[in-house]
Amino acid sequence: MLLLLISLSALAQDLAGEGGVTEEAVAYPPVLIPPRLLEAPPLPWPPGEPPRTQVVQLGLLIDEGGAVIDAVALDGEPAFAAAAVEAARGLRFSPASLDGVPMMVQFPWELTFEPPPINVSGVVQLGGSQEPLPGVGVQVGPFFVETDEEGRFTVRGLAPGEHSVAVRSPLWRAPAQDFTLEDGQRAEIAIWVRPTGSVVEAVGVYQKTQGEILVHTLTAEEVRTTPGTMGDPVRAVQNLPGLVHAPLESGWLLVRGGAPEDTGLFIDGIRVPLIYHLGGFTSVIHPSFVGAVDYLPGGYSARYGGTTAGVVDLKTTALDGVRSRVDAGVDLVNASVYTQFPMGTSGGGALSVRRSYLDRAIALAVDEEAAAIAPRFWDWQARADGERGGVFVLGYTDQIEAPTEDEGETVTITIGTQRFHGRLERALSESLDLLIQPYAALEWYDLELETAQYRESTAGGLRGELRLDAGQYG
Repeated sequence: MLLLLISLSALAQDLAGEGGVTEEAVAYPPVLIPPRLLEAPPLPWPPGEPPRTQVVQLGLLIDEGGAVIDAVALDGEPAFAAAAVEAARGLRFSPASLDGVPMMVQFPWELTFEPPPINVSGVVQLGGSQEPLPGVGVQVGPFFVETDEEGRFTVRGLAPGEHSVAVRSPLWRAPAQDFTLEDGQRAEIAIWVRPTGSVVEAVGVYQKTQGEILVHTLTAEEVRTTPGTMGDPVRAVQNLPGLVHAPLESGWLLVRGGAPEDTGLFIDGIRVPLIYHLGGFTSVIHPSFVGAVDYLPGGYSARYGGTTAGVVDLKTTALDGVRSRVDAGVDLVNASVYTQFPMGTSGGGALSVRRSYLDRAIALAVDEEAAAIAPRFWDWQARADGERGGVFVLGYTDQIEAPTEDEGETVTITIGTQRFHGRLERALSESLDLLIQPYAALEWYDLELETAQYRESTAGGLRGELRLDAGQYG
């Protein structure tokens, strides 16, 4: 760019010296507009490079149409420099111009490589004792990694598809495992190993059909920055294969073409009528309560009985030993406040309230009639956790007015619930835990057309789970 400006200045001086232009003509410098980036392809991470941010400076030759016709790396490590030069050929710019005339220019550019997210993680443990083993080599697809001091390993940027994982160590042996990694999901792998060599032993082995692998959706913390979620981790579920919103954004979720009632919606394993407010803008509980979202499109266990299409289960986060915190915010749809605080030496509590104001905003911007069809809701949650369990109570009310086939007529739909979810955990032995979950709910549905139709129901029950740690048995 600097060389181009110097050349233009020299040309102007030559023309002035030859009498080709007057002093008045050269008194105004030429108008030079530099290129502007229009399109950039994603940067591929060089295979085998450890995770770290890497910046590469490039020199680009951009033609009159804005296409990159040549690129040279001015600095950067060899692997990243080569990847940057290759990626630069896919950049697209608006052309540089001089006094409105497109021109070819040399232009400096900078590409920043950010490491891909972790989508495979696992642990290597000694069968029987559950002792984590550091420094064990593990082959995951095309990647070779070693376990850290806690016996854990992670892999970034593994492509979706069928893969295998195997131990690569002269000291330890374990059968290879196969797993399928879906796009946008993360695989958790547990590997139980035995020493190699001649060992006199009797081993009883229990192995699941697909190995010790759980493929699940990313945790709430990992998907908060996903585009389109608006800070709500539950919204990221709609990007997973086989799952879509119901028509007209009713708030239901449809899995693999099934009816809304065929998809089970759960909070901590307890079935609920909705996990989205009407309109599909946000989930029925504040995002700070959500620790993970499990999506099971099929093959789930009997604990999710009564469903045929799929399961979406919100996993809330236990508030053990939290610090005091208050969050308040507004967005295009609602205003909310969330606070958490410690309780005792190891417990914690939290409260949250939200109220939508989309109808009020439309009323101010348009009129009351237009605002009537906007979905409106409020919800509240409270939670307390201790060493052996806790309680989670929540409620919400949704209302929406929808037009009917009769011109000018609308139907008003109101749904709501008040719920109590309890949790009690107890260790029966080193490998066996008991989870007890009492719950109770009051639910109502109000339909107002020519005559009001009101329906109210109560529900309650007690869930129990025995959790066996199979690792205790090798």
